[in-house]
Amino acid sequence: MPEDRPLAANVPPQDALLSGSSMVPLVVGVTGHRDLVEVELPGIEARVREFLSDLQERYPNLPLRVMTPLAEGADCLVGRVAQELGIPLTVPLPVPVALYEQDFSNSESLADFRTLSAAAECFELPLVPGNTDESIVDHGHARDMQYAQVGTYLAAHSHILLAVWDGKPSDRMGGTAQVVQFHQYDVMRGFTAEDRRARLHFTADESDLVYHVMCSRAGAAQRNPNACSTVWITSDQMKPITLYLPSAYAEIFRRMEEFAEDVDNHEDLIEGESWPLYQAQDTAHLRAGAQRIDRVFRAADCLANYYQKRVQFALRMIYGSAAAAGVCFIAYADLEALEIMIYPYLGFLSLGVALAFLVSRKDWQRRYLEYRALAEGLRVQFYWSVAGIRQLSDTKYTHDTFLHSQDIELGWIRNVMRVTGARADLGGGPIPETALQWVIKEWVGDATNGQTSYFKRKSAERQRTHNMTRNIGRSAFVLAALAATVLAFWPTEFTDASRNLLIAAMGLLPLLAVIRETYAQKRADQEMVRQYQFMYGIFSRAYHMLAETDDVDQQHHILRSLGSAALEENSEWLLRLRDRPLQSAGTPT
Repeated sequence: MPEDRPLAANVPPQDALLSGSSMVPLVVGVTGHRDLVEVELPGIEARVREFLSDLQERYPNLPLRVMTPLAEGADCLVGRVAQELGIPLTVPLPVPVALYEQDFSNSESLADFRTLSAAAECFELPLVPGNTDESIVDHGHARDMQYAQVGTYLAAHSHILLAVWDGKPSDRMGGTAQVVQFHQYDVMRGFTAEDRRARLHFTADESDLVYHVMCSRAGAAQRNPNACSTVWITSDQMKPITLYLPSAYAEIFRRMEEFAEDVDNHEDLIEGESWPLYQAQDTAHLRAGAQRIDRVFRAADCLANYYQKRVQFALRMIYGSAAAAGVCFIAYADLEALEIMIYPYLGFLSLGVALAFLVSRKDWQRRYLEYRALAEGLRVQFYWSVAGIRQLSDTKYTHDTFLHSQDIELGWIRNVMRVTGARADLGGGPIPETALQWVIKEWVGDATNGQTSYFKRKSAERQRTHNMTRNIGRSAFVLAALAATVLAFWPTEFTDASRNLLIAAMGLLPLLAVIRETYAQKRADQEMVRQYQFMYGIFSRAYHMLAETDDVDQQHHILRSLGSAALEENSEWLLRLRDRPLQSAGTPT
């Protein structure tokens, strides 16, 4: 999309740097017909009010936001209901407001638009490639392309598409039927590239959810017999239409709400201990919307560290308890007069079981892994935004490239990225001349800074830890074998007490070695050595490739490929580790 088109004046600076759970809204996009039947309006309004009120009650800690262009008819109807319920509006405009107002058929509907938009967050989308300010003045193909763009934008950046629709297919570009189709299949005929088709990956997807309020259209031969009824629609071929919110999507929204609650509960921790992706002196390099991505990144990164520390502590305590229980057992079994050790043995075992139950009950492990994955997705989203890096398709965004073929339950991560990057995805405004080089320096870096330096250092640290575990295991087994050899060849050379100590060492040393090795496996030390070495390799190669070219397009290509590789590797990391109980793997941060 062009980068030099100004935005509407009433966009809050940096997309309103919100705090707490307000950083994670539940966004309802709106599409609908302009020519509704007047007699059906009360019923449609009642269904919309019930729908929005139900979401507010169902997810009280997930602030609701409605995204609508406030076109005449269904859009304005939903906008009025939302404002009555205290739900803020986001209004993407397809063309400048003076042109947009020409599309209203009467003064009453125009006044409705002006009243609703005055209290909303409004912005104008940039020109579709090939359009000019002059070409969109009159109604025609160029202007239709702008309307198609606003439909794809709100579909791509909302979690639920509310469609006030007669349910009939239509070839009208940017019309309700095509917006619904794009929301479910990423295709809008005449707007998306001709070689693009419906998704070819066959896993479930969280971005296809539609709440359909059925309606009739004025001038139709007959009214819709199902007008004012409602259904949920997904792209699930087995059960595409349901009366109730499908459970998989309810779980996604619950996970979003869980993250929002964590942000609220640990707001002081986030403010005091989180690390931003930029410093105050770096704001000149940033584009609009980047600061909001950083804000959510800080929350996700800080919470990931918070839960990681708890998992690590629990892991150490569990394996420490296992080692202590082993010592108590050896003492109880092999040393005379220490029958009392049966009691601490039971105590250490109970402590380990209680800690494992606590971690499982609190879901620390899953939260740590998923928050870390979210933070890494936001990191790429931030740097791509600052550098002005776009996807190869103008209707694709960073969240579309992350975890797109994984379980639907992980869709909440994309859902957060979907709204966090909404402002940055607009483009608009020139890219600061220093932005690209700043991204190369801060993100890619070199041997002393950036991700290249980080992964080099972390791979060396993990290798040392892995070597230590291996050496401890070898030493323990050598010492145990030595004790056994001494007892085997010189059995009469020791007192009973010394003999018992050697027997205890024979049992205890291998036990401790196995516990240490198991602990290292739970931490995935060896896997993380390979992980960090791989990440160091791709960032190091990117550094050298960037150093060899001054061509901006080539640098963008390298950074786009690097980010895609990082997102893919992070997806694999999450999938490998999320099902391990009580593991505390390192992470590609």
